[in-house]
Amino acid sequence: MIKEALDYLVKLGLERQALKKIGERDYSLVDLHPVMPPTLPVVTVSTLQGLVDVAEALEDERGYMADAWIAVVRSPVIVELISESVPPWNPRPTAILARMNPENIVCFPFNTYLDVEMFILGAMTAFDQHAGDIKDVLKIVSNIKDEAIKTATDDGVSQTVTVKAGLVKAEQVKIQNPIRLRPFRTFPEVTQPESKYVLRFRREPTLQAGLWEVKDSQWEPQAMKNIADYLTERLNKSIEVVV
Repeated sequence: MIKEALDYLVKLGLERQALKKIGERDYSLVDLHPVMPPTLPVVTVSTLQGLVDVAEALEDERGYMADAWIAVVRSPVIVELISESVPPWNPRPTAILARMNPENIVCFPFNTYLDVEMFILGAMTAFDQHAGDIKDVLKIVSNIKDEAIKTATDDGVSQTVTVKAGLVKAEQVKIQNPIRLRPFRTFPEVTQPESKYVLRFRREPTLQAGLWEVKDSQWEPQAMKNIADYLTERLNKSIEVVV
């Protein structure tokens, strides 16, 4: 009796239509989910050198990299090592994902005025100290006299302010904008792209300094090219690097 009831329910399920027509359109009566074949877990790293090291380890230890692979630079902070071949009914597998840790990026607060001390601290930690005009900027901001802003000349592009040139001596310095700086915005292994900024001062009520961004759409392609050059030089020559 029970067996006959179960057989009836199974038969009823098999005979049930999977599609129902409403108007001119077919609708599914059941949810369909593809059964995906098993894949190896993605190895996640936070540096370009980490990606290179893992790729070498996979190649040496398991021969996993014997297949064709491509290093794809997705953005200034993301790189994927993906398979060149696509299995049937399966997404293109990713072996290694390099994603720059955002906690490692010190973001300078652009487009606002800061107290001189906060400006100096930000400028010393958020920019490459060996490139661009950063040394000149720090020298001016560190030595500017508070009362200089009262009499500073300003033509909308540049400012002329008084800076200390010794224990008692002072001199006039013209700040010619825009200035060129290299903030940390991509992986530390590569050269940081250069961008232009406007340096401004005011006294309200104490001396303040600020950097304003000049809209620049070229830094991201340059950063991605720098990443591609780095990986091309260090990865196995069989791995193509694309941007």
